[in-house]
Amino acid sequence: MFKLLNTTLLILVLSVKLASAYTLEQKFNLYAGGLHGVTGSINITEDNGSYDIKTSTTTHGLIGFLYPATIIYSSNGKLNNGDFIPKLYSTETIVRKSTKEKKVLYDANGIATTKINIKKGITSETDLKDDPKAKDAIDFQTVFAKLLWSYGKNNNCNTQMNVFDGKRRFVVKFTDKGDEKIPANNYSNFSGNARLCEMDITPEDGYPDNSWFWYRNGEKGKQSPVKYWLTKIGDKKIPALVRMEIDSNGFGAIIAHLAEYNIR
Repeated sequence: MFKLLNTTLLILVLSVKLASAYTLEQKFNLYAGGLHGVTGSINITEDNGSYDIKTSTTTHGLIGFLYPATIIYSSNGKLNNGDFIPKLYSTETIVRKSTKEKKVLYDANGIATTKINIKKGITSETDLKDDPKAKDAIDFQTVFAKLLWSYGKNNNCNTQMNVFDGKRRFVVKFTDKGDEKIPANNYSNFSGNARLCEMDITPEDGYPDNSWFWYRNGEKGKQSPVKYWLTKIGDKKIPALVRMEIDSNGFGAIIAHLAEYNIR
């Protein structure tokens, strides 16, 4: 369940438009095989040529009682006409009373230079300056910020980027599948037309052995695309995620529904 929660949180980072100054706050309800046991929130701020994204996912109900967990992802950096230059990418995982942290620091050009891990009070640092995987790559949160900036500007989500998480490098490709109508339902406060975007992730150094994400269709390797539905919300027409779906043989479809949002 922890790996499922971790992967789902990573996907939920999708929600940003970077134009005029604003803060977008969103809350999601996540269902796995029809079971609701996870909530997620996204806070995004863009102002004066900078961006900041923070996402939090927490188990609750029976799942929270059996497996209390919270995962927080944060990313911030500079923004210049669609060029996203990360400064800091961090993750914090809290399971019961155990906390684990990771931070990736970047230079002025947005190249990862240092990884810091903190576990059980012990801090370790890894020098990334000579790691070829770090070149011309951004973090997983920033890649979705760029996606939505592109969608807001071009009205499509066809794009491809390199991602480095401090250890592995990935090629992330988004394919625009056109508009679809999301019907009204009891799970989401959104209904109407939204742009369907499919995401394929390819690890450059082989598929990891210890991640549910790469086994979710029954066999290790390339999986079916993750589906996102994007639209422009509020008076400012800010591009944002309104629905996400991941196929899975073991858990059934994992679906994130937009529960509420606020724009400031």
